[in-house]
Amino acid sequence: MAWKSFAQTRCRLDISEENYKKNIEGWNDRHAITYLLGKGLNNEEILELTELKEAMYRALCFAERERMKLTEGAPELFDYLAKHDIPRTIATSSCKSNVDFYVAEFNLSKWFDQSKIIYDDGMIPGKPEPDFYLRAAEAIGIPPNLCAVAEDSVVGVKSAINAGIGYITVIDTPERHGAASYMKEINSVITSFYEFDRSVFE
Repeated sequence: MAWKSFAQTRCRLDISEENYKKNIEGWNDRHAITYLLGKGLNNEEILELTELKEAMYRALCFAERERMKLTEGAPELFDYLAKHDIPRTIATSSCKSNVDFYVAEFNLSKWFDQSKIIYDDGMIPGKPEPDFYLRAAEAIGIPPNLCAVAEDSVVGVKSAINAGIGYITVIDTPERHGAASYMKEINSVITSFYEFDRSVFE
């Protein structure tokens, strides 16, 4: 919703669902904004427009707070990881202001060391390049081939594949019908984290 609103107000574009999934979903803000505007921008312009779009996103979250929740089964899976002291982190294309927002709203510091969260700082090549997941693996001290990743976008899955991640799960809820779930390289498709195969951690 935020990307569609941003495209309409700043770029005078209407984004189809197909276009959104192909060119925006999972990509970092730099790529998406450059795509929508059809031109290159300097870092200052990118940062300004990124913050504008993300402010729109957070406003939508607050306006529909009852819909703002973690995927089903996520807290229980995170509890399991914490209880068994399994190294874990988040690798997200979101900017730091959104990471701070998520950490505060969902109390993520209960399960994750915020200093190890990998986010878009403007210096990391965006997904589908492998860098996000390579840095995440390094942050938790686990070789990529021994890491498990849960993703919900095509470019995110490609990033995990390019990083040599050993086990890739796709979250494909009924509302999403994500194209990523049809990629042959993935190991499993789940609709909630209740279905995540915990035996991979053994």
